[in-house]
Amino acid sequence: MAHRKRNLADLFEKIHEGKANTSEKALADRWYNQLDLKSGRVFSSGDAEEQTRLRMLGNLNAHIFQKKSTLIQRLPVWTRYVAAALILVVFSFGLYTMYRTSVSPEMFTAKAGNQNIKKITLPDGTQVVLNTSAELSWDSDFGEHERRVKLSGEAFFDVKKDAAHPFILQSQNITTTVLGTAFNVESHAHENQIKVSLVRGHVRINDRENPHNQAELSPGQMICYSKDQKKLEVRLIAVEDPSAWMRGGLVFDEIPLALALDRLAARYHTVIKYNTQKLQGKNVTASFENVSLEEALHAILFMHDLKFTTKKGEIIIERF
Repeated sequence: MAHRKRNLADLFEKIHEGKANTSEKALADRWYNQLDLKSGRVFSSGDAEEQTRLRMLGNLNAHIFQKKSTLIQRLPVWTRYVAAALILVVFSFGLYTMYRTSVSPEMFTAKAGNQNIKKITLPDGTQVVLNTSAELSWDSDFGEHERRVKLSGEAFFDVKKDAAHPFILQSQNITTTVLGTAFNVESHAHENQIKVSLVRGHVRINDRENPHNQAELSPGQMICYSKDQKKLEVRLIAVEDPSAWMRGGLVFDEIPLALALDRLAARYHTVIKYNTQKLQGKNVTASFENVSLEEALHAILFMHDLKFTTKKGEIIIERF
């Protein structure tokens, strides 16, 4: 690179002094006509590129016109263009190096409220519904090479099909890779299990710490990942609609009873007390829509010979 710039500088100096022959002038003409300063995207956005271009041109003008006007007048017009282009090449190379090392993608985040779900559309047209308190983030370079997002909480994805740019979802310990599909993800930081339920299409799930620990799903199947055992397990979806929560419903798909009670307490903003030892080994599979807290409790407790009472505003779980 340094040798090439030296050659260009020597050529320009000969032209400036009037010592260049016809073939050397023709070489300069060909070099200038082939010059393409727009190739390669090194700016974070079009605005950043335009602002940098304006600053660069300002510096270029100051550099060129600080010379005596008499000297400028003596130079042929086309040699001034070559001089400007040569300086621009040097500036561009410096800017390219600077931006390559300093510019990092901007992070975008969408978060649902504590009592509301949130619907968003990603830049590629993918539709996402975030359950209460869920959070989704993605970089500004989303879609350039891949479509990568990160999820905390529960969300439903209807992914826009794009075989050239796979959709990659990171949810704590696992990565879900898809091309175009609809699926539900439960990834709560305080819960031991991460679940992915496939409604349509095809997905592959990988353990981020052990890429060889992976599984693929077909519609109607779900993956359960145990964070403490580092284990992936494929099951059939037990509930009729794993995304019923988007209509305000409650979905418990083969989860521990204690966890179901914790989710009910969070959903209805109340306190539910229980003896953890007495709930060991008890699971719940149920889906509710438009029901009260009392109705939901009756339904999930009755099958386990349990009941509840209310004391001083708190709900107590006990045996019959």
